[in-house]
Amino acid sequence: MARVIRMDPGHSAYLLWADSIGRYAILPHQFADRQYKVRDSLVGAVYKVGEEFPMLSQRSMHYFRRIAELMLAPVLADDHVQIKRVATAQAAPFVKVAVDSHRTGEDVIAACKPFLSEFRTYTPRTIALVKYHQELDLYIREALTPAPSRSVRRVDVYREEHQARVVVERGTIAQFLGRKGMNAAVASKLTGYGLLLVDESDLGRVSGA
Repeated sequence: MARVIRMDPGHSAYLLWADSIGRYAILPHQFADRQYKVRDSLVGAVYKVGEEFPMLSQRSMHYFRRIAELMLAPVLADDHVQIKRVATAQAAPFVKVAVDSHRTGEDVIAACKPFLSEFRTYTPRTIALVKYHQELDLYIREALTPAPSRSVRRVDVYREEHQARVVVERGTIAQFLGRKGMNAAVASKLTGYGLLLVDESDLGRVSGA
């Protein structure tokens, strides 16, 4: 938790007083997810320890993970739900959070959804929950949501190259790529694999993310 003490145009940053650590900090404009005024309160995560002040961010993966941990605290408390990975891209208006459950047969997405209503309090980005799978091909299918997994014809995984080719139903590739390719780009970060999307009607033409 912090509050804006001064706007510092010369350094393109806000000077903050961080209540939780009892010292000054800075929030660079490029790491802020909205504009602030003097005396505004905000929440951020330490991005790095600078030479003079700690630098905060509202766009780092650590920040989004901490928000998810805060929102999902009720189901994380008894250790039956885990946050596996968190990913977004600079231009993406959403964050993908992969969750897993230790309870056989539990719908982990349904278990988590009721606790996400306050996510927008901390960031203007929306949150998209993804069911984690140990089987990589299943995980990749889930990571590409909200594109329909039933439209995935097959996933060819190349582990040594950390690449995967995803063949999708004719005419659906735009859904998988998402606006400006953001859906596929964030899914790639979430899985740690480069994803090559291929329309089944033309396997010779490859679209990448």
